[in-house]
Amino acid sequence: MKHSLIKTCMQCIRRHPLTAIILLALMAAAIFLAVIPPLILASFIDDLTIDQTFRMRTVLLYFGSIAAAGICEAGKNALIADFGQKITHALRTEMSEKLNTLPSSHYVSMASGETVSLFTNDIDTIASLFDEGIISMIVDLGTLISILAVILMKSKGLFLLLLILLPFLYFVTRTIQKKMYRANLANRRAVAKSTQLIPETIHNILTLRIYQKQKWMEKKYDQTIGESFAAVNQANFCDAIYSPIILTTSACAVAVMMCLSAGNEAARSFFGMSAGTAVALIAYISSVFAPLESIGMEIQNIQSAAASISRVETFLNLPEKNEQCALIDHTDNAVDINHIYFRYAPDEKEIFHDYSLHIKQGAMVTFVGRTGAGKSTLFKLILGMYQPEQGSVHIFGQCPYDISEEKKRTVYGAVEQEFRMIHGTIRQQITLDNPAVSDEMVWHALTTAQLKDTISSFPDGLDTICTAEIFSQGQFQLLSIARAIVCDPKLLLLDEITANLDANTEQIVFQALKEASKDRTVISISHRLYQANGGTEIEIS
Repeated sequence: MKHSLIKTCMQCIRRHPLTAIILLALMAAAIFLAVIPPLILASFIDDLTIDQTFRMRTVLLYFGSIAAAGICEAGKNALIADFGQKITHALRTEMSEKLNTLPSSHYVSMASGETVSLFTNDIDTIASLFDEGIISMIVDLGTLISILAVILMKSKGLFLLLLILLPFLYFVTRTIQKKMYRANLANRRAVAKSTQLIPETIHNILTLRIYQKQKWMEKKYDQTIGESFAAVNQANFCDAIYSPIILTTSACAVAVMMCLSAGNEAARSFFGMSAGTAVALIAYISSVFAPLESIGMEIQNIQSAAASISRVETFLNLPEKNEQCALIDHTDNAVDINHIYFRYAPDEKEIFHDYSLHIKQGAMVTFVGRTGAGKSTLFKLILGMYQPEQGSVHIFGQCPYDISEEKKRTVYGAVEQEFRMIHGTIRQQITLDNPAVSDEMVWHALTTAQLKDTISSFPDGLDTICTAEIFSQGQFQLLSIARAIVCDPKLLLLDEITANLDANTEQIVFQALKEASKDRTVISISHRLYQANGGTEIEIS
């Protein structure tokens, strides 16, 4: 089912009907109370100038209506903010759930900064759609229509004057909002790029320092910040000139009305100029232009949010994992690859064309071949990170992308070229916070990986915070092996794990792998590993 912001809003309304009803009541009250105080003030002024009477009840009623309007406005704003938070919370929840349904290929192809920007900048911008956007604009439009209706009854001349001015104000508002929309869209793009550059710089900091390319990366970052700064400046400029245009037009309307109504009796009658009416109409003119100004700013927020809504809805409607995959009832194979066709993108070169491969359970297989032949791609297909365009991939008769999160670590473990460290203790590096993994399982894995004595020597043992300084590169690979085998998987995948090791460390890793490979199917990309441990060599071409 297609996701949309409207659908999320309706779900929130159904979950919180009382909040929605109170908000609608406060919106109606705010529109009504915006019209009442000038009418009360007009009555009070006419009593003073015509009947020369002072009515305390009218004064109290006037200040009471202003106080009530303030209370309704405060309550409305509080509920709008609360409702906006409910919407954004629901959106973030939907997006988090969506992350779990996306195929692994999404994470390979989409930059992490882009995803982070969706969850932070874009969702925060959508929140402003409710705080200072569409609901406030509905109230301001209702207020504007109500005030114009009262002005029509009180002064046909002023109503006609406002009708002449409104097309000009509409043109100014539309022109400025279009410029603001383009500026905000450019800012969103620049923020997403700069968000991606920060982790990219940190990840590659060693390379950048070796080749003295810090300035180059700094220049790239400055460029994206400059693009964002220019876009924000353009939006701020439009914001800055809009209010003076509205205020100047308001002052001109009051001046024209007063000058024309100071003429003959027909002019005064046309503009409806008693003293009280004049005071009320001057108040209404300010009240007319204030909502117009607010509507312009609210349209800016709506236009800014429109780009974010589009990006979030696009994310929520990304294709999910393909669940249509039949199981193989009887197989003695650990891996069955049948007639697969695969390429990374429609316009890219085909990597596998009608390719088939079968690996027996308990076998030790090494993929060899030229760079770019598809060895790593085949690993990703076996792990379920990608799906073939045609054909099928099965691990022990199951589709790899259909294996549940709870069972994956008992089916296969993978050791990459570099250890992927997470923030936390040594225990968490291995268990990945899986409560099903006991300390006994952790120590058994560390013993197999030949790291037990090293970690036992630490004062805090498994509770030692893992940092880049406490292990050598070879020890990190041993830790990676422990992580891969801790749940006793039937299949072990090794991706050039000795590529960055010296000869002595390589032998230690080989010995650990020899122990880790017992009673398992092992698939590797490493010619030296094949020579050291034997097995079958498969050419990928």
